Amino acid sequence: MTECPASLLALQRAVSLGDLSAAEAVRRQHARLLARHASWHCASWVPEQAPMPGAGPLAGVALAHKDIFMLAGRAPGLGLGPGQPRPLAQPAAAIRSLGAAGAVVMGTLAMAEYACGSTGDNEWLGRCVNPRDHAAVVGGSSSGSASAVAAGLTLASLGTDTSGSVRIPAATCGVVGFKPTWGAIPTEGVQPLAPSLDTVGVLARDSVDAALLFEVLRDPVLPRPAVPGVLRVAAWLDDAALHPDVAGLLQGLARTCGAREQAFPSTEFERLSMLAEIVLRAESARTYGAVLKASDLPPRARDLVLGGLVLPRDWHGAALRARGGALRDFVAGHFGEADVLMLPALPQPVPDWRRVAPDEAQFQVRELLALHRYMGFVNYLGLPALVLPVAEDANGRPVSVQLLARPHREADLLSFAARLESSHAVAGRKAVPLML
Repeated sequence: MTECPASLLALQRAVSLGDLSAAEAVRRQHARLLARHASWHCASWVPEQAPMPGAGPLAGVALAHKDIFMLAGRAPGLGLGPGQPRPLAQPAAAIRSLGAAGAVVMGTLAMAEYACGSTGDNEWLGRCVNPRDHAAVVGGSSSGSASAVAAGLTLASLGTDTSGSVRIPAATCGVVGFKPTWGAIPTEGVQPLAPSLDTVGVLARDSVDAALLFEVLRDPVLPRPAVPGVLRVAAWLDDAALHPDVAGLLQGLARTCGAREQAFPSTEFERLSMLAEIVLRAESARTYGAVLKASDLPPRARDLVLGGLVLPRDWHGAALRARGGALRDFVAGHFGEADVLMLPALPQPVPDWRRVAPDEAQFQVRELLALHRYMGFVNYLGLPALVLPVAEDANGRPVSVQLLARPHREADLLSFAARLESSHAVAGRKAVPLML
């Protein structure tokens, strides 16, 4: 078996130095995905032939993405099937940006139907498998992306995050999940769910690779602030819902980073979470209400849309009008002089998949709802966020921290995460080598 570089940065270096041709790099990456994706139920479509390599700084990079993006000549499957050829289809803006830099698409990855679902269950593909622990849940809705990155089948993947759909599966599978500021990556050509919340994000093996892709993907008209030499950190880790084992690991990390303790009143937290839920349900109903009336939707999508259809009409507008003030108050009240705010990714250890699957005898609704606890309010505020695995629990499952930064301060977030990864503050991470 021949080793293939295990990170985007290493692959980019190998191709640029001539140690590996772009064509051979693409062939190796495609061959691995084609041969092994069925083991994880993580791909929805992988062509038999490897794509031709592109030209640019990412020449030789082949990636697979959540099946929610328009591709050249192909419409997405949205978790309902493999997608369909559409000769005149143009790729989504994010796919175009990656292509212009030389990266090619080698397949599409599993997702919850219509991006509605926080687990890796899919009626068409079956249950997406977590490479870290086969009994553990794979979060959703970008479940195939997290599984494929964790298994080493793709070095990185684009996903979408409306209420944690990049960050939840990143936390369950022990990979990096990066959600930039709302609007920082164009969503043109991405099937919407709740447009006021929808954000294109990146799942990667480390924050350096996430930063490399974000540099290509970010809207070039946005400001590019400099990263301060010293990044100040605040931490909110005193939530009563936080499991003691998770709390202990994250509090140890916060002490190592010299983080200032930050209170987050439960009334404010619940209000922001409620506003996020109103926007999610109302806009999901607008997106898929006609589909529900014309035919039917899968159970999780149906429940979400029905909830939006019965909301009072003025609630959505009121929630959007409150958004700007809520963001200003949150930044002023919780960041203070800090550059990065540290909080949990999940309030509990990563659960078994049977405990969050409604059809299973072991199902616990509280554990399913807990996957979203620290996610939705971040989408409502539009803040950049990054989930980073930092330790392992007693069962060897990943424990992840969630980092927030001010709007359009992604550089602070990515820089701080990279510093954590390169220090001894992050332990217990397992890499899966890319081998053919």
